[in-house]
Amino acid sequence: MWEIGTENLTLAATDSYRLAVRDLEVSGGPAETRKVILPARALSELARVLQAGAGTTLTTELRENLISFRLTPAAQEGAGAGDSVISSRFIEGEFPNYRQLLPSGYTNKLTVERESLLEVVRRVGLLAQNNLPVKLQLGAELEISAHTPDVGEGQEVLDATYEGDALVIAFNPQFLVDGASAIQQANIRLEAGDGLKPAILKGEGDDSFTYLLMPVRLS
Repeated sequence: MWEIGTENLTLAATDSYRLAVRDLEVSGGPAETRKVILPARALSELARVLQAGAGTTLTTELRENLISFRLTPAAQEGAGAGDSVISSRFIEGEFPNYRQLLPSGYTNKLTVERESLLEVVRRVGLLAQNNLPVKLQLGAELEISAHTPDVGEGQEVLDATYEGDALVIAFNPQFLVDGASAIQQANIRLEAGDGLKPAILKGEGDDSFTYLLMPVRLS
């Protein structure tokens, strides 16, 4: 879902297990905020082209039932020649009211180095087979573990800063990696209520990207 205002753009996506929300500053948006739902396939193609062209300027045009993205290479900005255009129709329907899904006021807050977290979750996650989760024990240190019967178990400890009560929470390892990978800051802040409520991941000191992740219930 794209929520487009005069000077800001909010992108939100969900698959029922997780929710990602990103706020961006833009210029030249519509006077009245518009909300449109776009197919993931079109946006994946847009992302691929943007990643291939460093410095590319993106101009978006909204019509009644169509959105067009014009990509202008940095070397030819303003000339028009060499531009690429990707267009997509909107998806009909209502997007969930994602704002009411974002919790606030969690007292359990963990700060950990992003790259270290990613490396450990990937390693330990190798032992979380058959859709089993990785378990995070939040405290003075962050302990990450996984266990699959007849396969093995893994456990590693990371230095972290933690405020709150000792807590154990479990996640799908790939979903956790996806969210952490999308954060650009050096440190990640994880906020949680308990082992059953959805957790929040953000970059330390940055509220422009929010990743909500449902935990896995531990037996």
